[in-house]
Formats: sequence, structure tokens, C-alpha cells
Amino acid sequence: MRAPLPTGSENILVVRTHYSDDAAWRELRRLMTSPAELFPPEQDFLQLRTVPVDPAWEHTKQGLAQYRAEQHENIEAVDDPSWEGASAAEVRAALADSELCVAFLADAVTMAAPGRWPMLAVDLTPADGEEGEPGEFRLHPDMLHYIHVNMEVGNMYFSDYEYATADAPVRFGDLAPPRG
Repeated sequence: MRAPLPTGSENILVVRTHYSDDAAWRELRRLMTSPAELFPPEQDFLQLRTVPVDPAWEHTKQGLAQYRAEQHENIEAVDDPSWEGASAAEVRAALADSELCVAFLADAVTMAAPGRWPMLAVDLTPADGEEGEPGEFRLHPDMLHYIHVNMEVGNMYFSDYEYATADAPVRFGDLAPPRG
């Protein structure tokens, strides 16, 4: 039986579902909670391709840095082995009655790519009559705060991120450069 997940939190929920490498998990947690770990300005934060530096990026980067400095402790990491091997569908089902709009998984794919850390974002928003399965996409942990806050305030929807990554051969964040 799996332990209950927090359902009413405004924190960023990360569920660990793979337990083969505790050192990798500690490094991933450090990256998720470190306000200093940000994308270099020459990288597009959605597709993570090298792009010309946009002067507007510096403002965005400063705003994200300020937000992360204030909120970096707001990651609620579920590190309970009862969630070993859980799928996105299982996490989604466990959070069906929650107030959360997105959850992030540190799964086998995440832990198999140290330095890139492609976490799985899981859509928790009600379908509202839409057809198809709830969405998922991969991202680098640097983007947890950005995605969470934009979804919480209704600035962007999960489908916006999913659409932005739909044509990427490797999903959002998988192309991030390895972290030293």
C-alpha cells in the first residue's frame, strides 16, 4: 500500500518513484532547492536550444532568480519507498481530489540521466470535457518553480507547456547541458 500524498499544499510536489541511487536523489534535491542554479541566458527555457541572447531574457532571469530565492524551500519532496515504481497514472489517481494542478516525478528516467535530470511533469487539472489523456512532459528541475507558479496563477496551462514540447524529439529539459 502506498503512503498518502499531500493534497492541499501550495508547495511544489515532487514524488520520488525510483530508489536505485540515493546520491543522485540528493544531487537532484540540491538542484531543485538551490536558488543559484539557473539557466544560462543563451538557452531558450522551453526547448533548451542555443538561441541568440535576447535582452529581455535578463529581466526574466532576474525575476525567476528572485522568485526562486524566496521560494526555494517550498519543494515538498515525497521520499517514501512505498511509491517505488509508481506510474504517472498512479500519482495522478492518488491526487485526484487535490488542489494541485501539477506534480513532478523523479522516476527511473530522471535518475538514469544525472546531470540532465529529465523530471516528469504530470497534469492534475480536471479535464473539463476535453478528449484525450491527461498530459505529461519532461523538464529540467530548474524549471519547477517557473512552471508551478505560472500554472498556480493561471498565467499558463499545462497544455501550453505540453504543446511547446510536442515536437521535441527529446522532451523539455532533456537537452539541458550536464551540470558540473
